[in-house]
Amino acid sequence: MRSGFLSAGLIALAAVSGLAQAEDKPKPQCDGRYAASGAANIAACTAALKEPGLRDDDRATMLNIRGNNYDFTKQYDLAIADYSDVIRLKQPVLLEYAYANRGLEECRKGLCADALADYEQALRLDPDNDYARYGRGIARLRSGDAKGGKADIDAVNARGDDTAEIYVQIGMTP
Repeated sequence: MRSGFLSAGLIALAAVSGLAQAEDKPKPQCDGRYAASGAANIAACTAALKEPGLRDDDRATMLNIRGNNYDFTKQYDLAIADYSDVIRLKQPVLLEYAYANRGLEECRKGLCADALADYEQALRLDPDNDYARYGRGIARLRSGDAKGGKADIDAVNARGDDTAEIYVQIGMTP
C-alpha cells in the first residue's frame, strides 16, 4: 500500500515539475511582456483583439502592448497605426502615452517635426510626463531647435529620473 502512495506521489511530483518547467518557458501573451523577438506577443495580441465583446479599455491596452512589440521588432508603421487606434479610443489612462509613443515612432522614421505635435499633445494631457518631454527634446534637436531641445532634455535630467537611460536603451539618443 505504501509503495502505491509513493508511486502516486512521484507521479504527482513529476507532473508538478513538468508544469513548473512549462511555466518557465515564455508563453505568447498580450500582457506587456516581451518575447525574444516580440513576434509571439504580436500574434497573441492580434488574436486577443479579435475576441468578441472586448471593452474599449481592454482593446486600448492590447493595442498599446502590440504597438510596443511592433516597436521592439522595428515595425514602426504598424506601431504608429496601433497607437493611433489607442488615441481614437480615448482611454484616459493610456492617451498621453499613446501620443508620446506615436511621436517616438514618427521620430524613429525621421519625421521628428511631425512628432512634435504628438509630444505637445501628450504634455498638454500631463505636463509632468518626462517620457514625452525627453522625446520632444530629441525631436526638437533633430528638427533644428537646439535651444528648445536642450531645455527639454535638461529639465528631465534635472529631475534625476532614468528617462535618459531608457531612451538610450531603446536606441533614441539626442
